[in-house]
Amino acid sequence: MVTASKKFQVQQHLKTSKHIRLKAVKSNSAQKEQQLLLACSSKSGPDRSQFNADLCKAFVSADIPLHKLNNKCLKSFLEQYTGKKVPDESTLRKNYVSQLFKDTMEIIRRKACGKKIWVSLDETTHYVRPPMYETCTNRLAIALVTDDLSGASQHVGASNIINKQ
Repeated sequence: MVTASKKFQVQQHLKTSKHIRLKAVKSNSAQKEQQLLLACSSKSGPDRSQFNADLCKAFVSADIPLHKLNNKCLKSFLEQYTGKKVPDESTLRKNYVSQLFKDTMEIIRRKACGKKIWVSLDETTHYVRPPMYETCTNRLAIALVTDDLSGASQHVGASNIINKQ
């Protein structure tokens, strides 16, 4: 940093060999640092992100809540035997769950394309003793994708079109 009370002093300083040399050194080191960061991220980035994507897919498909990754014992076990750094659950939730959902929906769309779809929705209310406690099950939707639904109509007691709410 150079202190100057007049403009010509700053202009003189900018022309000195010391300023020019240090400016070049700083510029080169910034470029090298940026290249190093890019090189590091390109080497470990795809590998790490693939591990994170696979880990997220494994937990979601096994119906294991992602917050279980915060368990120190589980985290150290996974890191020890995979040799990878296990990401925080929020990282997976923010960066991988939405893509996993999109991929799954695309698979369903491809499988269901051009086929008839039968959906069963169960919203029954179950009573638990004592009678004052009432629990309602979550909506259970079962979809059957098939080429032929001719036999299914014989077993349907009632059917309604349900609007998405």
